[in-house]
Amino acid sequence: MNSLQLLARQTLPAAVLMIGLALAGPARAGLYHFSSGTGMLNQYIPDSPAGGVAYSLGFDDTGLQISSITVTLSISGGYDGDLYASLAHGSGYAVLLNRVGGSVGNPYGSGSSGFSITLNMGLLNGIHNASGTPGQPITGSDFSADGRVNYTDAGRDTAHTLDAFNQVDPQGTWTLFFADLSPGSVSTLNAWSLDITTVPEPVNAALGCLGGIFLLVTLLRSLIRRR
Repeated sequence: MNSLQLLARQTLPAAVLMIGLALAGPARAGLYHFSSGTGMLNQYIPDSPAGGVAYSLGFDDTGLQISSITVTLSISGGYDGDLYASLAHGSGYAVLLNRVGGSVGNPYGSGSSGFSITLNMGLLNGIHNASGTPGQPITGSDFSADGRVNYTDAGRDTAHTLDAFNQVDPQGTWTLFFADLSPGSVSTLNAWSLDITTVPEPVNAALGCLGGIFLLVTLLRSLIRRR
């Protein structure tokens, strides 16, 4: 074995590993799960005009952007046409619920009671128009967020659905807020969860590729000089 072959055998495995790590991006890219815990919250949502209840979440990792996000809610009792919920991060926010079923012609909203739902990005099936049975919960996993800043708006504003967080940097504080906007009945927040799927920011992926290429070129130059 000549000196060039020996050098290649000694350096190539490390080089391949370093290039792979550079191309892989941040190690924590993937799914981040936040929830109210394994037990049930049994948190009453304060009845109007007592305000609401909020939960703050911290996202610490850097160099990432959001590729998808879902919110799961379990709420029992009360009157669904009274409830408001939002998710805020940075300068953006999504209206998750805003007096479901409410309109100019139906200012009281849906008479259904409770939710067992998952809200997603990129869907046309908005929760605001879900048909609920009076006194029964609305269930399903194929809804988009309400997206109405004013509950009587004819349509949703995609700038205030979960799509607002597409490709956003998730680092920082997230706030999940619930309120009952009309007196007369009380809902119970049993549980919630927030799932954020991330990918490396494009600039970091590009830098990783450039780093891998630079490392490979440096290795080849070193091998050539030692011939």
